[in-house]
Amino acid sequence: MNIALIGTGRLGTSLGRALAGRGFKIAALNDRNPAAVRRARRIIGRGRPAKSCAAACRAADLTLLCVPDGELAATALELALAGVEWKPKIVLHTSGALSSAVLAPLRCEGAATGSFHPAQSFARPDTPPSAFAGTAIVVEGDRRAAAAGRAMAAALGGRILRLRAADKVRYHAACSVASNLFVSLFDLAVALLEEAGVPSRQAEAALLPLVEGTLANIRALGRDKALTGPIARGDAATAALHLQILPAQGTARPIYRSLGLRALELAVRNGLSRREAASLRRTLGRR
Repeated sequence: MNIALIGTGRLGTSLGRALAGRGFKIAALNDRNPAAVRRARRIIGRGRPAKSCAAACRAADLTLLCVPDGELAATALELALAGVEWKPKIVLHTSGALSSAVLAPLRCEGAATGSFHPAQSFARPDTPPSAFAGTAIVVEGDRRAAAAGRAMAAALGGRILRLRAADKVRYHAACSVASNLFVSLFDLAVALLEEAGVPSRQAEAALLPLVEGTLANIRALGRDKALTGPIARGDAATAALHLQILPAQGTARPIYRSLGLRALELAVRNGLSRREAASLRRTLGRR
């Protein structure tokens, strides 16, 4: 199957590289940034630069739209009006939050349309193909497009996560909390150590094993049993000390309160007594 890659950023290039390694033919590459196309061709090892989105699509059986969410609707309309014979073709976009409905103009022209989103973090365009192995991949759309998406997921070693199209935003919010907002939380933890006089790199090196150990505990024991620390053991006094040293201005104290209350829910599920829970709730809720 010939594939056109529209959008050669971090996800698009990483996905193109992984698919090429699994025997898919990357026929054409297109991006508004010519330098991004050149970089993608170097990383993927194949794919001819196309002067336009339409030219790329004409050279392919399947088009992957790896453009930002805010550009998808306009790109779909542009392609629908481009004079391409869409009836034999498949178009998949890679947005996590949007369903295949955003490709309605192409569906009206006869294309099979769907979406394909791996629940993985792509911080670099040369993310290794092994990153897709075991990764949950959401595929939805009409029958022919969904079948193509499932075939790609299987070739990459991914796991299909079945969702209704209406639930994609909820799914994407979950991914953002687990990945994007975790980075913000880690940054806050590093900042607190920096305030204690620990250099940034040393702070990261000190905290990363803790993070990795916590993740290993979640894998081995589940969320409830993996929770440790003052909230897990009902230690309101220590939680109060934490709050005292956090700055009254800014986001640190509200973040600690909000996530502490969420952790308290886990602790209660794990058997924390009503008395200890009430004490912590008063401490975390106090302004």
